[in-house]
Formats: sequence, C-alpha cells, structure tokens
Amino acid sequence: MLRGDELPLLAAHWLAAYDSPALVRLAGLDGTEGWLIDQLWPEVLSDLGVGVTADEVTWSRAVAWQVAAWRSGDRSLREVMAAVRAAHNLLGYPDEAQEAWHLNGLDDELMSAWGRPADQVWLEVEAVLKAWAARAPRF
Repeated sequence: MLRGDELPLLAAHWLAAYDSPALVRLAGLDGTEGWLIDQLWPEVLSDLGVGVTADEVTWSRAVAWQVAAWRSGDRSLREVMAAVRAAHNLLGYPDEAQEAWHLNGLDDELMSAWGRPADQVWLEVEAVLKAWAARAPRF
C-alpha cells in the first residue's frame, strides 16, 4: 500500500541494514521513475527474502499505517481508501480484508448519483478505516 514514489527513500533507509543490488538501484532513484520502480520493487523483496502475504494481521497493520499517514496529513482519506482498495484488488480479493469489500461499495456510492450525500459516505469511510486500524496488533 505504499506509493511508488516513496519506495526509493524506503530503500535508502533499508540500505543501513540490508544489502542487495536491486535495493541499491532502487535507493538511487528519485521517485519519478514509476515504471522502473515498479520493476525493481519485486526484485528487492525477492533479494531480501520478503514474501507477499495477505493474512488478517498484515492487513490490519497495513491499514493502521495508512490511517496514521492520513492522520499526520501525509495522505488524504481518498488516497488511503484508494490504496486499500487497490491492494485488495491486486491480491485477488482476499477474505482477510472484508472491510475492503465495504470500501468498494462506498466508492461505488461516491461515484454514482444515487445514495447518501458524499460527506456522509466519507464519514463512513473514515469510520471503517479507523475501526480496522484499531484491530492492528501493537509492537
């Protein structure tokens, strides 16, 4: 659920603890090379032995991180909802992310002329994300 333009900085931080040719290449980018970042990211994860997982704990932690980014002003609520929905779709609609189905329905409501006023729908989006994030295990 990270934005592609954030990955080079993340890679640069990881260089303090990990070494990988793909990680070095990614850390050297400035965030504007979207296609190259998309190509390097899976290679970095593979080099570091990181697997892609979609269990309930992982989803809750990822959503908690997104909500924290929204609360700090780094992301808009729209960006958070879009990131969660995109990850849900990319991973094949995993059962562990039932709230994402709810967000899909709310997005449909926002994009159509029917239903409640948008401000009411956005309040529900916020409530769904906050409740989901609150279930994240603490470190």
